[in-house]
Amino acid sequence: MHSQTHSLVVPGRRAADQEDLEESVLFIERQFEQGLGFPSQISDYRDFSRPYPSPPEVFTAGIVAHCLLDVGIGGDVIDACLAATEQAFTSDGFVHFFHDRALLDADLDCTAIAHALCLRLGVPHPSLERALPLILSNTNEAGVLEVYHRPNPDRRGRVDHCVLANVLYLLHQMGMAHAAEPSWQCLVDFLLSDEYLLGTRYYPSPDVFLYFTSRLVRDFPGPRDMLREPLRACLSARRGADTPCFERALRVSACANVGLEAAEDLLVVASARRRNGSWACSPFFRYGKSPRYFGSESISTAVGAQALASAAAQAPSDQRPWHSARFRGALSK
Repeated sequence: MHSQTHSLVVPGRRAADQEDLEESVLFIERQFEQGLGFPSQISDYRDFSRPYPSPPEVFTAGIVAHCLLDVGIGGDVIDACLAATEQAFTSDGFVHFFHDRALLDADLDCTAIAHALCLRLGVPHPSLERALPLILSNTNEAGVLEVYHRPNPDRRGRVDHCVLANVLYLLHQMGMAHAAEPSWQCLVDFLLSDEYLLGTRYYPSPDVFLYFTSRLVRDFPGPRDMLREPLRACLSARRGADTPCFERALRVSACANVGLEAAEDLLVVASARRRNGSWACSPFFRYGKSPRYFGSESISTAVGAQALASAAAQAPSDQRPWHSARFRGALSK
């Protein structure tokens, strides 16, 4: 990526909105380091106090790119994310979370996010055909997809419903979701039973699960037919819940994906946007059951910008909360 150039594609937006979004994208671009990707941080506390640097990792680039693509952004930042993603694949088409692959086994979450990104950009990775049968065979005794591929003994049998949503997204892209029926049913049961309210093993916030599931509903007819109404009910119940801003931003985008508005959450997200277009670091996922949380300003900013842009696509310009006098007053406090 060349720092002196910048191309931004945001079709059909008002100029003022585009300037706000471009400022956030420029912040994200400045965060990217060639060969290392986006810096991320770890905290041993859920409020993300006392953070310290994470070893370089791959996952953030994929998440950032998906968030920006969801609201029509292209250009240098997407090119950078794609390049980092393409370098992360192993010979059998899997992706490890850390650049140093010895730190953690390859997992289906990173792998699905990476392949799904390449497919969305029209450049499927050559290893995808090798990876798909290995992904589909990576199941527990009930036939549900496990998180880790060929894991160390202490990580066998791990199932996470956010991971299932992301792998099912990839399988729907490939027209192969029927081959993972037990995993689909596991995801559906998780949503309908309200178990998601406790979060998942690797994603402690229920809003992350609702967000990932809403992308399935938005983009594919089968999930839309089965889950749109239950998901709308879940999101309606959570609108305005007193959660961190990052989780509210995910909720705004999830609501937009199923045709709902989340005005109270949107106002909080818009008010938390910093003067340089960024949002503060917030926990996104964790090391299993251990209290070690990962986040990055790049992910927080991509999620925050996505929330504002998703809501803008739904509302007339004179009804957008971040252009209101109430919002401008919040910024000046």
